[in-house]
Amino acid sequence: ADHPWPPTQRSHEDYRRFAKGLDNSVCEVRCYRHPLPDAAAIANFTRSTTLRPWLARLSALEAEQFIAAYVAGLNRAYPACDETGMRIFDFYRLLLVGRHPVEAS
Repeated sequence: ADHPWPPTQRSHEDYRRFAKGLDNSVCEVRCYRHPLPDAAAIANFTRSTTLRPWLARLSALEAEQFIAAYVAGLNRAYPACDETGMRIFDFYRLLLVGRHPVEAS
């Protein structure tokens, strides 16, 4: 799968910190494709994840203005796939799995 989201220096540092002392570890970037009815639905989807720290810093009015601008940007970034207005939203997750070494008994 294409992954236009490149790992950053911070993600490498986070992985090294996570994997320290582990016997086996895996780090994967996964893309979950979500069909959503419109740009507002994408904004609503990301409101409780990606946008959470940003919205927490804003007043109610600022958050409302931000979401309006965000939806406008999403309309440009995620054009409708068909006449229903459906968008395919690629939601990326960084998955880290590790196992501590098993001590011999």
